[in-house]
Amino acid sequence: MSIPNVKTTQLIGFSLSVGLVSGLIFWVLKAPVFHYMPAVVAALTSAIVVVLLRHYQCISRKYNLSLAILNSDTAVACLDNQLTIKQANAKLSSIIGYDKAQLMGKRITGLPFVILKHKLYAIAQSIAKQEHWRGEVACVSANGQRLTLSVLVKQLHNSLSQPDGYMVTFTDISEYKRRELYLKTLTETDPLTGCSNRRSFDRAIVQQLSQVKRAQDYHTSLAIIDIDHFKQINDQQGHEQGDKVLVLLSKLLKENLRDSDSISRIGGEEFALLMPGTNLVQAADVVVRLKRIIADAPNLSIIVSIGISELDHSVNSAMRLADEALYCAKGSGRNRAFSVSQTKGIQCCESLSAAA
Repeated sequence: MSIPNVKTTQLIGFSLSVGLVSGLIFWVLKAPVFHYMPAVVAALTSAIVVVLLRHYQCISRKYNLSLAILNSDTAVACLDNQLTIKQANAKLSSIIGYDKAQLMGKRITGLPFVILKHKLYAIAQSIAKQEHWRGEVACVSANGQRLTLSVLVKQLHNSLSQPDGYMVTFTDISEYKRRELYLKTLTETDPLTGCSNRRSFDRAIVQQLSQVKRAQDYHTSLAIIDIDHFKQINDQQGHEQGDKVLVLLSKLLKENLRDSDSISRIGGEEFALLMPGTNLVQAADVVVRLKRIIADAPNLSIIVSIGISELDHSVNSAMRLADEALYCAKGSGRNRAFSVSQTKGIQCCESLSAAA
């Protein structure tokens, strides 16, 4: 895009305009009939000069903005009021993989590289209040690479202080977001099994309890799964074999859970299973099936005991009831599953599942 030279063409035009106005003023003041109106003419002249100054100041600002955009190390695009791209610099092209010819004259919402449509209302509301919007936008580059861009949208104005398009700056934060996700995974994942860790489980169960309290007919059940005689495996076969058992069990659980369920390792040989949208009877059916799958697994010579409860008043209450049910399962000869509720007390899950 060619940029007018404000130091030559525009200033020459400004000088000619001021000269024309000055000549007109001189002629008016020389005319006898207007001798009594010098104050009116002077005011009119001042107003004209102010308008011309603002006009050429606006041209100068646009020139400087254009120059700044082209030379900026930050990815920048200028849009008109219809969100059509009027200017874009080389940095933006290098990030998204589209050259200027593919961008110029196109509406930014119609381009495949930026997903803005669902945020347009929020952007418009923010600009109406404070003349800018800042946020993160998911993008797809020309070569199909998924990017995350930090975006700043600022309202531009013309010489009459009316809205005159937008300046949008893009900063590629994809690498930062990847590292952030990696660190989050490290802090929320058990390194041995790949399951969620206790920290992640604690947050998830609080969220589920909140949902249970909001919706009257919504149920979430909790199961505590404990490997029977795990200490013997470590003592007789070594901790390496014990770790192998934990890995194989977690893999088996993940493969046989429903999409809505989540499994976490919360202790040495103890796993917690959250079952959203599941009451105690349905949970009993789930854990009985899992218990049988584990006992029949050809590469695992283990059995498990399971205790389940339903989220109701508090996290501590649900955990305490599930632990009580697990204790009953252990005390009943192991390889068993029991449930505990405030209203029905302790029940064998096999009986609950068969009755359902």
